[in-house]
Amino acid sequence: MTDEPDFHRYLCSLREIFAGAVALARSEGSEHNVTVFAWKGAGGLPSFTAMLDRARALQARHAVSLHATATRIEYGKKLNWSRYGRIE
Repeated sequence: MTDEPDFHRYLCSLREIFAGAVALARSEGSEHNVTVFAWKGAGGLPSFTAMLDRARALQARHAVSLHATATRIEYGKKLNWSRYGRIE
């Protein structure tokens, strides 16, 4: 929850652990809930094109809009970390 007092500290800790490969995706219909995605390993964060291709391939099997989720993840990859005391 983004209104949790230590949210930014937790988020910065995750970024350190996952070597910057962290993205946030705001939850649908909630102002303060987010899902944090983190990747470890050489692959890093997938490209937006790769996420959209995967969403399209899986969409028929899922009730949620995976295209919208991929878009929220892509937006979350652009988080301005410098406002939390970290420089990219």
